Amino acid sequence: MRLQNIVFAVSVLGLAFYGGYLAGYSSADSNRTPSINEHNSKNYRAPNQAIQNQSSHAWADIEARLLQNAGATKATDLNASRSQGDNSNSLSDAATNAQGNSDKSDEFVWQDPNDVVAMFNELIRLSEPGNEEDVNVFSQAIDQLRTMLFDSPTQLAILVEHMQSLDFESREFHYVTAILQGLPEQKGVEALKQAALEASQRFDSASRQQFLHLVANTHNAADNPEILNSLVDIALYSEESTSTKLDALDLVMPFQLDSVEREQILSGLNGMLDNPDLTDKNAVVSHVLRFSNAEQRSNIASQYIDSSNNDDLRYSILDGLHMGTVPRTNDIKERLLFIAQDPQDPMREQAKHALMYVFDISNQEYQQIKD
Repeated sequence: MRLQNIVFAVSVLGLAFYGGYLAGYSSADSNRTPSINEHNSKNYRAPNQAIQNQSSHAWADIEARLLQNAGATKATDLNASRSQGDNSNSLSDAATNAQGNSDKSDEFVWQDPNDVVAMFNELIRLSEPGNEEDVNVFSQAIDQLRTMLFDSPTQLAILVEHMQSLDFESREFHYVTAILQGLPEQKGVEALKQAALEASQRFDSASRQQFLHLVANTHNAADNPEILNSLVDIALYSEESTSTKLDALDLVMPFQLDSVEREQILSGLNGMLDNPDLTDKNAVVSHVLRFSNAEQRSNIASQYIDSSNNDDLRYSILDGLHMGTVPRTNDIKERLLFIAQDPQDPMREQAKHALMYVFDISNQEYQQIKD
């Protein structure tokens, strides 16, 4: 801007002598001026556009968080850019800088491109909140790393081995999982499944937590007989917490087991319910219903729907009725009618709702419970 003012002043002083020259000079000057605006526009993209220009991968949520931080600093960055442009010594320098930026390669340059673990650690540093340019750099880096892992089974194996050495609670462990989930052609999924198999052979609590995480994040992993057996072993025979055992059962479908295994699981779950210190009875009953047959579920519902049980257990039965896992028998219907007419029962309204929307009731029965 200072240069433009000087040019304008000189032009005014020479107006009387160089009228024709002034017109030509002004035209040339106006053709040069937009280079500063072009420079600023190339350095700015709207946050939404920044996301849209990136390929879809498992790190989209991290990019979104980075972009949110970038939005807070965007105005400051633009003002700084304008200030730098105002203080430039020459217009040609600004044009040169703009040209230089447009010629930059989109390829991210790694500090150690031959060490996949070092590259991953560098990627973790890049994931720290920053400005919009940091988001662009991070996106380039993650895409390059994913391409490298897809093309090189050796590098993929090295990164998986590194993941297994990480603390399960660390964000690095979960970041590796996200990277592998995003690899094309299920290559990362197969690597996660193999890592789960290896973790299933270790019996410390940390390895079991890692194993459950890997299975939960690997599609159809429990179809593998070895993985399925490990899940059942954790649920039935391990010394892990009730929460960990239930996490293992979450990954098992009843149809994957034979009748003997299902009965063993039911026996173990009923043993949990007999523990007076059990705090999450609702979750245990839900699993009991999952692994029971229709007759067993009906008996369980009749046992736990009565007011002598705590509200969590009774809610489990009502949830099972709404989801269809608990059979809608006449016995359950009669018990709900009794509950719905008891003004002292805390489950009265829930019983009414179940009767009206789950069961087939007559108008006479409706009149009994509507008040």
